[in-house]
Amino acid sequence: AVGGGRCEGSGTRARAVVGGGAWYGVGGGAVMGWGGGPGRGYTDQQAERGETAYVAYCVSCHGVNLEGAPDWQVPASDGAFPPPPLNGSGHTWHHDTDLLLQIIEQGGMPFGGGMPAFRDSLSMDERIAVLAFIQSHWPDGVYRPWASRSEGAAR
Repeated sequence: AVGGGRCEGSGTRARAVVGGGAWYGVGGGAVMGWGGGPGRGYTDQQAERGETAYVAYCVSCHGVNLEGAPDWQVPASDGAFPPPPLNGSGHTWHHDTDLLLQIIEQGGMPFGGGMPAFRDSLSMDERIAVLAFIQSHWPDGVYRPWASRSEGAAR
């Protein structure tokens, strides 16, 4: 779970939110994001679908506000890195779309983390939606440089 220990649970702890932006409601709780809007490579509908999967599969490790574990850069006793923040304050935005989708599909173990693989739990459309939800939390000052690098890599 965020703050230490193994990450378990269905995400039913997702209840509180801080910050500003567009709200996306989900079953027992709500998590906040900035939304798609002009210049973003996803729609608000994708981000909303992604929130559902995030709450079900990711929130127990990465947190309600995508904050990750407090010491996410320090390996645990087993050598695996704790869950990083996904809100734009960590390193996630340094990776291109293909790598981010690969990490969701294969899990974090090939990359030094302990995240399980979701290839059997999430369809490709759901993985893309989770990524849209994550990116909806990135401020423009993080999203724009990421999009520029990703666009340049696709050429």
